[in-house]
Amino acid sequence: MPEMSRAFRRDEAFYRALFEENPAIKLLLDPEDGRIVDANHAAAEFYGFPREALIGMKIHEINVLTEDEIRAEMENARVGRRRFFRFRHRLASGAIRHVEVHSGPVELQGKAYLLSIIHDVTDRDVFQARLEEAKRFESLGRIAGIVAHDFNNLITVMSANTEVLRRALAKDESLSARVEDVRYALRRATALTGELMAFSKRQATRFETVMLDEIVRDTYGVLARLLAPRIRVELDLASDLPPVRVDSAQMEQVLITLALNARDAMPGGGRLSIGCHEVVAEERDPSGLSPGRWVRLTVADEGEGMTDEVLARAFEPFFTTKPAGKGTGLGLATVHGIVSQTGGQISVETEVAAGTTFRIHLPAATESGEYPLSQFCP
Repeated sequence: MPEMSRAFRRDEAFYRALFEENPAIKLLLDPEDGRIVDANHAAAEFYGFPREALIGMKIHEINVLTEDEIRAEMENARVGRRRFFRFRHRLASGAIRHVEVHSGPVELQGKAYLLSIIHDVTDRDVFQARLEEAKRFESLGRIAGIVAHDFNNLITVMSANTEVLRRALAKDESLSARVEDVRYALRRATALTGELMAFSKRQATRFETVMLDEIVRDTYGVLARLLAPRIRVELDLASDLPPVRVDSAQMEQVLITLALNARDAMPGGGRLSIGCHEVVAEERDPSGLSPGRWVRLTVADEGEGMTDEVLARAFEPFFTTKPAGKGTGLGLATVHGIVSQTGGQISVETEVAAGTTFRIHLPAATESGEYPLSQFCP
């Protein structure tokens, strides 16, 4: 008996060293009912529950799968059909994390359990998604650039001939009106090719060190005329902002695009708020904003807002919720491309029937006019 007692104590000490004190996130599950029979300190810290509360919970309180799906996956792990799983787990805060789980059967004191080792891969998945998005944008950009270049050549020919027709038919009012319609359509087509060229990054970009609030003030008159009389434009511009290095014309295009989207979202009228403020990030935040000085441009409306489905595709090229012939689907895609080209970031907060807020963060330029390298490095 003393020998068995010592052996058990040795086994228990080994178990504690291997399970409880190990820094990997580990759960010990009862495969019969999915109950968590043990959890180490790393698991308690990750999930945000006190260890005493975590032990005794059912795994379906953490795993977002249904109980039937979880039961099937536990059986797969128990009989060895699978050892590796990808799940989404819910934390005490309600946040959902992507996890990879290595799970297999273990026997302790004559009873079979499942030992699960959990690895949080949320950040990696987010990075991979952004990388895939960048690849899609790059491919579409190449196509858009080729189409825009060829289309622009055709527009040049049509515009030249239309001007000849306009002069020749100046005395015929009915035909002159038709020619003016053609000229208007060509101007719209030229603007569209400009958006395509900007999206493809083939449009010449002239970066200069400027004050973002001055660009907003200069654009204010245009915006007020575009949105009048139904929509009131309000400015909230902080003083002593650091300069940014951008293409002024492209930033004006960003403002006008967001303002026109806001106008469409507020058919009954409302308020459009535009703000400029400095943001100092001390450490990388969940949105990915790097440490450093940033200038934040905020454009907020009181409009219809976006559903989750629309928000997920908001910056997707050629995606539009407008009726056929009313939108190209390039506006927000172009905005995204312009902001990314400056080394900035854009985010959206929206709620159906409660409005939409775009936040654009542009890195502050140094005294030399360049961006500090640290703002683009992890």
